[in-house]
Amino acid sequence: LGQNYFAQGKYAEAGECIRRGVTLVPDWGEEEILLKDLHPAEADYASMIRRLEEHVEAKPADGEARFFLGYAYFFSDKRDRAKAVFGSLLEKNKDDAGAKYFLERLK
Repeated sequence: LGQNYFAQGKYAEAGECIRRGVTLVPDWGEEEILLKDLHPAEADYASMIRRLEEHVEAKPADGEARFFLGYAYFFSDKRDRAKAVFGSLLEKNKDDAGAKYFLERLK
C-alpha cells in the first residue's frame, strides 16, 4: 500500500503505511530487496524518487515524506543517505520509532 501511495505522490500516507508495516512485520528491515525492482521501468522509479526528493527539499517539515525517502534509500544502494535521513528525523524527534528501527539495521 505504501508503494501505491508513493506512486500517486501521496508521500505522507506512504510514510504512515511503512511505519505501520514495520510494527506489524518486525523483520521487514532484514529483507534483501531493491524497491526499484518492484517497478516495471527503472527510469520511472528514478523519476518518482527525484520528485520525492524535490518534495522533501521544498517541504522539509513533511516528516512522513522524509521518512519514506529514508525507507526508499534503505532498500536501494543509497544506505548512507538512508542513515542521514533517519538521523535527521531522530534529531527532530528522539522518540521516532520508525527512524530508530531502520537506523538499528544500518549499524
